[in-house]
Amino acid sequence: MEFEIKIFKNFDEKLKKIWIEFENQSENYFFQNYDWLNCWHTNFTNKNSLVILNILVYKKNKLLMILPMCIQNTKGINILKWQGENKCDYMAGLFLKNNFIEKKDFLIIWNLIKKALPKFNLIEFKNQPEYIGKIKNPFTNYLNCYADYFTSSITLDENYESFISKNFKKKFLDDTKRRINNLKKNGEMELKIFENEEKIKVTKVIIDQKITRLRSLKQKNIFKDSDKSFYIDCCELRDSNFKIHVSSIEINSEPITYHWGVVFKDTFYHLIPTILDNKYYKFSPGRILLFELIKWSFDNGFKKLDFTIGDESYKKDFSNNHSHLFNYLGCNDFYGIPVYFYLIVKNLLKKILFVKKLYRFITRIIS
Repeated sequence: MEFEIKIFKNFDEKLKKIWIEFENQSENYFFQNYDWLNCWHTNFTNKNSLVILNILVYKKNKLLMILPMCIQNTKGINILKWQGENKCDYMAGLFLKNNFIEKKDFLIIWNLIKKALPKFNLIEFKNQPEYIGKIKNPFTNYLNCYADYFTSSITLDENYESFISKNFKKKFLDDTKRRINNLKKNGEMELKIFENEEKIKVTKVIIDQKITRLRSLKQKNIFKDSDKSFYIDCCELRDSNFKIHVSSIEINSEPITYHWGVVFKDTFYHLIPTILDNKYYKFSPGRILLFELIKWSFDNGFKKLDFTIGDESYKKDFSNNHSHLFNYLGCNDFYGIPVYFYLIVKNLLKKILFVKKLYRFITRIIS
């Protein structure tokens, strides 16, 4: 047989060695890093309702892809998913660089995988990017997927000054410079980047601040104890292919805003910004920190700053690239049909609600 499938139902040292080496010769997002997914598995998954499926696909003994999947049992229905739900903005696999996968080969591989897996009733693949690096994602290219969420990013080409002049209106830049100058009247402004134990300490502060902010806005708290443990575990990693980047803007050594992100390969991932409630709030410290992080990214040779999923207004102000994420739903047997149609209806209602909100927004503008 031309293709061979190997499945690891855990995270162990043998798999880690293969996975980490493959990362260096594959196209992938840091969300599919071995350590990131292992931390997710440790902190979030219910071992009794989830089966880990780390799928390795070989062609003539050459590793072509690693597909981190799992089977989640939900109310008696076994659903095949990508790993990392709620902690992976992009859900996908790792694919060998410069290796185009033709449709006929992908469909052969996909059928081999489904036959090799434990019993499952339904497939639900969420938040799949169209491209993984320079490779077109075969799961979005060859399966019947539909567009869902937006993502946004900044291509960091040429230099910082050129980027600023091309991507921002003069009014926006003048307003930002005015805010920075007024902020500096309160003392010395500094971009602070935290390392080692400081990084862990500040991560706890960031999560607590996010919880306080959500409570003040009377919004649902999405940060539980397991979330805090997950982010701290990631900070404690020392030999991973990605690095946690924790930073702040300080005035006279007093932090006024924080950011928690990741650097991986040639990309800086902008993930968790937070602003402290203090007298400096009026200066838009979050915007100032983002400008500093963009400059830092240029200075350190990064090619992309990725905002990942979400349509927050500040992302629209800064981004020069936008793309879709794609979902896929599929039945594997008769028992998955009721949930399949339930999810289809749910997605249709979500789209209708979005259209209604968009219509109301437009009519308010033109009325």
